Amino acid sequence: MTEVLGERLQVAGWALGGTLPPEELARVLEQTVLRMGMDTGGMAPVIRQYPLPTGKGGVGHTIYLPFAEARIRLGWFVRLRLWLAKIVLGHQRFAGLVFQPLTESFIVADDYPELNKTYVLAASCKPFTAGMVGRYLACHIGPVISVGEIGL
Repeated sequence: MTEVLGERLQVAGWALGGTLPPEELARVLEQTVLRMGMDTGGMAPVIRQYPLPTGKGGVGHTIYLPFAEARIRLGWFVRLRLWLAKIVLGHQRFAGLVFQPLTESFIVADDYPELNKTYVLAASCKPFTAGMVGRYLACHIGPVISVGEIGL
């Protein structure tokens, strides 16, 4: 049976007491993705440092890491919809900002070194165990202060 991507969405967030250097935090996110049973598909994390050169933003880092659900086969109808979406959206000026493949999910970490706090958000069409992810993050970043989870 072919899984329909987007039929279910799980989103979880953790507030953690602690921070890491951004490159180390990126490695923790990569390992978290693997523990979730997923794969980065070779996509590298994007690290942003704040404040920006314009002085905007707090002091800290944001790390974004897209990942793909492993071993999901797309049915012919979903492949057709993706192909049509590329044709339709590919000619619009804003398409590069809003279009992403349907197999992509993400994990994001945002840290505040001055406050010694980090928050992590994960969203995926494939279910994952939020408790296991929280325990892993606590072992590598710091204790979990709070956690929230929603499913759509």
